[in-house]
Amino acid sequence: MNDGTFASLLAAVEQYILDHPPISLHHLHARHRILRRGPFSLSDRLLVTVIHHRWKTQHQALTRLLGSPRGAVSDAIHEMPPVLEGLDRRIRPAPITAPTAHDLTNLIDQSNIKNWTNLSAASWPGKRP
Repeated sequence: MNDGTFASLLAAVEQYILDHPPISLHHLHARHRILRRGPFSLSDRLLVTVIHHRWKTQHQALTRLLGSPRGAVSDAIHEMPPVLEGLDRRIRPAPITAPTAHDLTNLIDQSNIKNWTNLSAASWPGKRP
């Protein structure tokens, strides 16, 4: 998922929440948790949900990496799927998993190294051809 894809998903989620009052998002709760204040913005909640569902990252690992209360991570992971279902959007699991904080940081590091090595010398600012 690139920045443009995440931004369009976030915009769709924001519009869905505006179009559907939060009380109707989940049939098991009289008032949906998305209305509660907490340490996460809507984009943070969506990002945590995507990471958890895509790479099977555990709540504890996300809590440690983000330095946030475990309840906030759990709330985000539980409150966003009904919104995504309402949009007919599904987070596809990745072919690899990163269940622990160590696994996730390794995955991020490998991604950064891959992107770093794909840069051409011409793309460096100040580099003369």
